[in-house]
Amino acid sequence: QWLNNDYLGADFLAIHVDGNTILKVQLKAGPTICKKYFNCKGLYMAFMDHIGNRYLIEHEMLKKVFEEHTNLLQGKKWLRDGIAFTDRPSKKLIAALEPYKL
Repeated sequence: QWLNNDYLGADFLAIHVDGNTILKVQLKAGPTICKKYFNCKGLYMAFMDHIGNRYLIEHEMLKKVFEEHTNLLQGKKWLRDGIAFTDRPSKKLIAALEPYKL
């Protein structure tokens, strides 16, 4: 279900066929974390990597993956704007994201 405005950080709601499981999902062009989403509990990030693999991962887990497998949280963009993003994830990052590949 697409949302007209971001609802608690989400672009759309993903609803399981059972009708009981609902995920709030933010759609991005690549792996991205944003400080503005820190208070959006249960928010998932959906994105593709540069070779077309698709991923779905909770924002808080993606932050942990970034902390452990990249140096993006030391970059100017993160420190200045609160956004960490890569459009060409390293092999190390892609390997860490493997469990979240759809």
